[in-house]
Amino acid sequence: ALAVNISDIAATGGNPTYCLVTLGLSKDKETSLVDELYEGLKEAASLGSVGIVGGDLVYSPVFFITISLLGQARREEIVLRSGAQKGDLIYVTGELGTAAAGLVCLGRSSLSVGQSVREPLIRKHLKPFPRLREGREIARRRIASAMIDVSDGLASDLTRLGKESGKGAVVWEEKLPVAPPTRTLARTLKESFLEWVLYGGEDYELLFTVPPAKREFVEEELDLSCSMIGEVVGKKEGISIINKRGTRTRIEREGYDHFLRKNDRSI
Repeated sequence: ALAVNISDIAATGGNPTYCLVTLGLSKDKETSLVDELYEGLKEAASLGSVGIVGGDLVYSPVFFITISLLGQARREEIVLRSGAQKGDLIYVTGELGTAAAGLVCLGRSSLSVGQSVREPLIRKHLKPFPRLREGREIARRRIASAMIDVSDGLASDLTRLGKESGKGAVVWEEKLPVAPPTRTLARTLKESFLEWVLYGGEDYELLFTVPPAKREFVEEELDLSCSMIGEVVGKKEGISIINKRGTRTRIEREGYDHFLRKNDRSI
């Protein structure tokens, strides 16, 4: 809960500062749950030197946790979603589709894959790691024209960035960074990892656009693990993906939507 909030601030190039925690607890909840929960919160807070300064505790028949996180940034370094320009290159940190593959592993205990495949995928799903250092570096160096974190799937978050910037985008399938365990699981299930990449969500990587003149700097001098996956195009071209054969397909549906009914979800 705290890590994903830190990721939102990382996506602007900011620094998280203080958070408030609200817990909804029923009478039969063990106090050990709260103790262990706060151990986890302190661990996540240490990633960004976040101070847990208060909050609220209320009765609820179902358990819930709500985080309110504050942050700050230099005005001249803030990266918004609205600055992408036609011709800009699209980059993403880390790997995509891993968390969605981890959710598949959690839901299918009888999968015929080894622990070396299951464990990193499940860990990625259960313990998201916000790219705070990377976000700060991108902002400090003033590299990105626009940035967002990948929380609801590449299709959804790239669409959001495109709408805010008034642009479209082309993604090259063969350039998408996909971890070997994710590929192994997809082969085992005879499924496409592309579904997890585009629509799975929960990766919390940074998706950012870069002017072509800064490409060499990003790839040769910047201390980031990132991959160039596409290019910003005109608004009328929409969001599309090009496969290895050169076939271009428009991405019409987006990723995870919190307000859809269960039976209407993309995956």
